[in-house]
Amino acid sequence: MGNYLDCWGDDTNTVLPTNLSAINASCFPNHLDDGSNGYACRNPYTYIIEHYTPPYKSRTGPSIASAPEVTTYNSTIVVYLNATTGIVPSKLVLIRYSTTTHSTNTDQRYLEPTLLFINASLAVIRAPPSGGIAPPGNYHLFAVAADGTPSTAAMVRIAHGDAVTALPSGVTTTAATAKSTSTSAARPGPAARTGAPASLPLAFAAAATWALGAIGVLLLLAL
Repeated sequence: MGNYLDCWGDDTNTVLPTNLSAINASCFPNHLDDGSNGYACRNPYTYIIEHYTPPYKSRTGPSIASAPEVTTYNSTIVVYLNATTGIVPSKLVLIRYSTTTHSTNTDQRYLEPTLLFINASLAVIRAPPSGGIAPPGNYHLFAVAADGTPSTAAMVRIAHGDAVTALPSGVTTTAATAKSTSTSAARPGPAARTGAPASLPLAFAAAATWALGAIGVLLLLAL
């Protein structure tokens, strides 16, 4: 770590330097204050990074007290909230654990489950309907306030199995006992699709018959 220490000093210091221009001057060629060329550091690499803090970090968001570690497709998920924050989430979202490699995340999933019940201390959502929407595995569960401020995530694993629709005592909702249909609406048949008239195959058949007749006439003339 000799080159690292040349640029950054004590390796116990984890705070980014404030004078980035001085770091640039000492670590890059042709940028020395006295006009000379060369490296003050012994390699051409820079360890400068951009420190980004999202704006919601300064705001208070919802807080998840507990959530089930495992759920199954189309089950109800009961999430207990810390009512002391006084913030009622506007939605709960599921974000799949990342499998990033070479800058490509092949497991990107952001889902907003159906919200069945919500108050300051409790939320009930519907788990995704199938593995086509949410492949089985681990997900981050966030409670999100109306201004976009998220909670700290809870871990929920989605697995295959029988759907469980049990509700806490005192919570009643007819929606909680019905399967989610928002992602399983029937697709329109060919005759119902816009821009695809049902008579189109007949038109092609007529054109093909005319073409064959014309070819037959030409063959007779050639004889």
